[in-house]
Amino acid sequence: MKKVFSIFTMAFMLLASTGCSSDGNEDSQVFSFTTQMLNKAIAISDPSDMHVSTTTASIKWTYNNDSHITLTAPVAINGTTVANVAVNDEMMEYDSTRGMMVFTAASAGTGVTNLTGYYNPGDYTVYLEFTYNNTHKVTCVSQLKFPYTSSSITNTQQGSDPFESDNMPVSIVVNPTDMKAQMRIYNLRLATSESSIQYVTFLEGLTVTITGDGYTISGTNVKADDVSNYTLNEFNATVTNNGLNIEGTFTLNEIYQGTFSGKMFGVVQVQP
Repeated sequence: MKKVFSIFTMAFMLLASTGCSSDGNEDSQVFSFTTQMLNKAIAISDPSDMHVSTTTASIKWTYNNDSHITLTAPVAINGTTVANVAVNDEMMEYDSTRGMMVFTAASAGTGVTNLTGYYNPGDYTVYLEFTYNNTHKVTCVSQLKFPYTSSSITNTQQGSDPFESDNMPVSIVVNPTDMKAQMRIYNLRLATSESSIQYVTFLEGLTVTITGDGYTISGTNVKADDVSNYTLNEFNATVTNNGLNIEGTFTLNEIYQGTFSGKMFGVVQVQP
């Protein structure tokens, strides 16, 4: 596994857009970055007692004739940091089918037990699920990123067949203070004859509600922040599996009716 892990690490470091730094040894390279995490904590004694907070996780890769990785993620409950999840490469295995690191651990920090997690270096997504101090079930995700999202959009004025796409990533960032969200839709394309738009960002107007299994997100008349003149007249989405999956519907500019579904982690297409 170490050999596969080393080859994978070096390939990723060469392709990554975030810069690497040297520690003074020509044979050693260090690559590090941070990602904002959305923490959801549910009290074991009272499942209706749910809180959302944000923290920042750090990931560090070190290559020196071998590969080493450390992942540190603060655990926050109701806005207060109570512990840190600590994961290293000895706990991880590379899943070539899904193109990501997977890991489990009976213990991974003070009070952190029964850890299950995923990390995809290709798009910087992290998922952690664990028990804290035997009092809370906690899930931490890299906000609500869904790189693997498909969509079906119909022009109701033209009455044409729906335009189908399997590449419309969605990224949603939640502010726990007011439970509002910003959303960015990538590769938005409304018809076969149109070229895709790199991304459209909707800054205000989406409301997030926490559920036992994830979140619901909704909004009306949500305008984009650029000159595209896009307005989401209606938007409704359900996030399930504690942040791993999403599906929803929307009306855009009172003309386009759309449905979409996505997931945080995909499946690597194996060439024949």
